[in-house]
Order: sequence, then structure tokens, then C-alpha cells
Amino acid sequence: MFTKENNFHNSSLSYEIIPKRIKHFRIMENYTQKYVADKIGISRQSYNHYESGRVMPDISILFSLSELYQIPIDCLFQQNSLPKNSFFSQLERMSAYSKDFMDFFNKKDNMIKYHSLSRKEKQLVFYFKHLSDNTQKDFLITIYITYLHKLSQNA
Repeated sequence: MFTKENNFHNSSLSYEIIPKRIKHFRIMENYTQKYVADKIGISRQSYNHYESGRVMPDISILFSLSELYQIPIDCLFQQNSLPKNSFFSQLERMSAYSKDFMDFFNKKDNMIKYHSLSRKEKQLVFYFKHLSDNTQKDFLITIYITYLHKLSQNA
């Protein structure tokens, strides 16, 4: 592991970027430090040291984080580097999810679960189901962007 005393910051990579990036991706996914630490097999305290910049994670931790966030590892090293397709791949996943969600509710057995939803949630499901595929995608994009905006305000 690298510490601040190492010469890592003299390389072409900026030492300050990695802690900011791993925190950025954690917040974007709405994960806790404990959740990320558990997923990559370390203690929360160790993860906190990585995110605060006290200790530089080794390459195996960086690979684990890139897998967890489904991003290329170089996104953790570059200030403004996001995978060009990350937003669109998330939209595709959301779109697939909406289809699975609708298929779920089309099964009679699953309708019982529907009754536990609030009135607003039921209305949302009802109206969403009757939208065209393109309108559903547009709607999901709007919700996703609103969600990201709210996260950035709370950070």
C-alpha cells in the first residue's frame, strides 16, 4: 500500500484524484462506506483511509472497485474521466428493469404484492405501463437525472 510518504504522487497520476474518485463513485451509487468495504472484502476503517487519502489503495483494491462500479479502472485515476457509455448503459439497465418490472406485475401471483403499494405508487405503475417504450425511456431518464441532481445537492 502507498502512504502519503511514498513517491506515488510524483508519478503521472495525481495522488489526490483517486480518493476523490472512489468517493464520487460511492456517492453516485448511494453506497455506504461499510457496504463498499464489505463488497471488496476489507474493513470499513481501511476503506475510510482510502477515501480520505490517508492510504493509497493497492491495485487489487482498485480493480475490485472498478468491478463493483462497473467502470474501467482508468476512471479512478483521471479527474474528468467517465466511461462514455456509463450513462447510457445505466439507462439500458433501467429500461430492462422496467420491462422486467412490468412482466412481474403481469403475473397474477405478483398482483398481491401490488396491493402493498401506496396510492401514488399504484398510479405511477398504472400510467407508466400505458406509455410507449420511448416515452417510458424518456420518463426514466428524467427520474434518473432528478435523482442524480438530488444526490449532488446532498453531497
